[in-house]
Amino acid sequence: ATATFMAVVLGKDAQPAMDELLAATGSEKDPTARRAMTAAVGRIGGRADAAVPLLLKLLRDEAPPVRAAAADALGNYGDTKVVDPLIEALGEANPEVRIAVVGALSKFGDKAQRAAEPIAKLLTTNPDPDARVRAAVPAALFKIGVERQSFVRALLLGCTKDADTSVRVASINTLALLRATEARADLERLAGDKELAVKEAASTALKALDAK
Repeated sequence: ATATFMAVVLGKDAQPAMDELLAATGSEKDPTARRAMTAAVGRIGGRADAAVPLLLKLLRDEAPPVRAAAADALGNYGDTKVVDPLIEALGEANPEVRIAVVGALSKFGDKAQRAAEPIAKLLTTNPDPDARVRAAVPAALFKIGVERQSFVRALLLGCTKDADTSVRVASINTLALLRATEARADLERLAGDKELAVKEAASTALKALDAK
């Protein structure tokens, strides 16, 4: 209990309590408390060799919120050996976990290049049924820095026609970050979209393309 309190309140300053927190998290029976403790492990950071094995175990926890917290925490440690387990977790049944996994993989940047294709498949081969997951993909691909940018740009252009506004906005924002000049005609069309959020995102993206 003391370790958990220190972790939640002090964050990284609670490093001295880490060993106690890891032990308590691994044995905690209540899923709500286990999720909070898992998130605290991610916030504290520190020695990956101590935390990562437990977090990988929690990535398979019976409670979805715990699995999501474990994925997010793994992304904070930067240990590339967890990239493959996270890629596998993209097939999670729970959308909240999939969102967390996409976000965690994006934290590795270009060290997670092998995750780019599996992440992109959430928009292509078998589009994820949850719009929140699809909306998380564009920014993740940008952060990873996909080598085949032409493929990503074409993919994002297609996603500007997604049925969900948040996915369209996320795709437009990422096209702007990529300075995708080939998207200008589509962005001009979207600047007249009936959805205000899409219209504003497209207008901002066009300004970004014009910026030197």
